[in-house]
Amino acid sequence: MIAVPVSDTIKRTDGEGVVQDTLDRSQLWAVQTPQAFQYQLIREAYQKAERDGFQGTDDASLVERLGHPVKLIPGPSDNIKVTTKADLRLAEQMAREKGMASTSSEELMRTGIGYDIHRLIEGRRLILGGVEFPGPKGLEGYSDADVLTHAVCDALLGAIGSGDIGQHFPETDARYAGISSLILLKEVGQLVEQAGYRLVNVDVVVVAEEPKVGPRVAEIKGSLAEALGVGEEYFGIKGTTAEGLGSIGSGEAIASYAVALVGRA
Repeated sequence: MIAVPVSDTIKRTDGEGVVQDTLDRSQLWAVQTPQAFQYQLIREAYQKAERDGFQGTDDASLVERLGHPVKLIPGPSDNIKVTTKADLRLAEQMAREKGMASTSSEELMRTGIGYDIHRLIEGRRLILGGVEFPGPKGLEGYSDADVLTHAVCDALLGAIGSGDIGQHFPETDARYAGISSLILLKEVGQLVEQAGYRLVNVDVVVVAEEPKVGPRVAEIKGSLAEALGVGEEYFGIKGTTAEGLGSIGSGEAIASYAVALVGRA
């Protein structure tokens, strides 16, 4: 069973508070829980205690009465025994402190939200999540105007508190003219890694009257996963319409929303 050496000085009294002697604490241990024994042994110990009318303060004391040796194993000092209300308050305080410690360290989770919208125009390729959709119109923009991937980029940048896609890849920089947004997403993934985080998941909604993204979700997941170097299971992709309302409903534009969750690497 687990136990910790006694650090306090222990006094023996006469029952009325008068000290009789001071015990050698080098041989004293404070027993902790849980205590583990073979089933048949602890069952026999309890049966004998019941027959004898003996009430022990722990399982080990019952096994000791059978004449079996009980081995002590050093335990953690913060494994306190909750017996009184004061013990319970201490346990609650320790749990809160541990929760705060884990929240502020390696288990910290952070979220980011991304949104993008682009106008549909003639003579442009329509790219969503790195996948080309056939049609007479594509999205207007300095890069390939992939609203889905742009929303994912912004969600990830937001999660690590690193601005937005326009700050990192400005239209004033000729390097990004007509560039595939998957290349931008790969760079954003590197920024997430450099910040000490890892992707937990990304959920995306594409709002468009046309095309329907549902039949090609697997392709979109594959291209996003490859860009970020993760599995396709990290992504949720959904499509919906604007029910004929506004610029999206009239077929003038396509928008996308994304939520990203990252955790400490």
